[in-house]
Order: sequence, then C-alpha cells, then structure tokens
Amino acid sequence: MQLISKTTYSIFLAGMILLLLGLARQLTPLWVAGLALLIVSLTQFQRQRRARKK
Repeated sequence: MQLISKTTYSIFLAGMILLLLGLARQLTPLWVAGLALLIVSLTQFQRQRRARKK
C-alpha cells in the first residue's frame, strides 16, 4: 500500500465516522462534512486507479 493510498483510506474512514455521528445525533453539519470527505476520498481513489493503468 502506498502512502497516497493510506491517506485516501484515512480520509475515507474520517468521512464515514463523521457521517455516522452526524446521522446518529441528527446534526446536519457533521453528516454534510462526512459526505464531503467521502466524495473527496472517492475522487482521489479514482485518480489513483487511472494513474496505475497508465
């Protein structure tokens, strides 16, 4: 696993935790932030996959 992959995984986990906490406590800013982190991590993952294919 490369350093970039670990960073993406960390962002993904942080996004999941924020999303779950926000939904559990019904706090909109938390789950919106979690969703944003999930989108960022998935975008980074797509970039890594394209870079590996080249």
